[in-house]
Amino acid sequence: MVILGGAAADDASSGAEGVMDTANAVFVELVERGLLDADEYARMMIPTWNRTLEEFLAPVRAEPLVRDLSVEEHSLVALPDILLEEYHATRDVEHFAGRVTGFFEAAFGPSLFSVLSPGGRSPEALTELMAEFRTRLAARVAADPGAVGTHWHVVLLRIVRR
Repeated sequence: MVILGGAAADDASSGAEGVMDTANAVFVELVERGLLDADEYARMMIPTWNRTLEEFLAPVRAEPLVRDLSVEEHSLVALPDILLEEYHATRDVEHFAGRVTGFFEAAFGPSLFSVLSPGGRSPEALTELMAEFRTRLAARVAADPGAVGTHWHVVLLRIVRR
């Protein structure tokens, strides 16, 4: 069996701290400008837990799995940032900012924006808020492409039956 999973380094980093910090700065700015309610911001979250390599290995090294399974290979890998590499090759900062922003919205937007209170806003106002977030995130990414570099950590395991 081969397992590939999003992971954390031993220091709990995911490899995406830069883009997450940048997006968080946009949300803080939206709160400061009164465009996002502080209580909505406080409820925003991305419901994931990136396990360390040891956390991935622990179940197969303990009873009852250790009797039947053997970990033949394991590694923690930091993936290259293909979007940043593309930017360095093309120097097209607007394209890069659009790609990073689009990725962030697709991967994390549904979770983050699900806490927005529809009762207090019209559907149009919600759409405008999300567009404002997108615009501000793209501007921050374009202003400092290196700050949002990501080297996602993944764990690779090869497990065999004894």
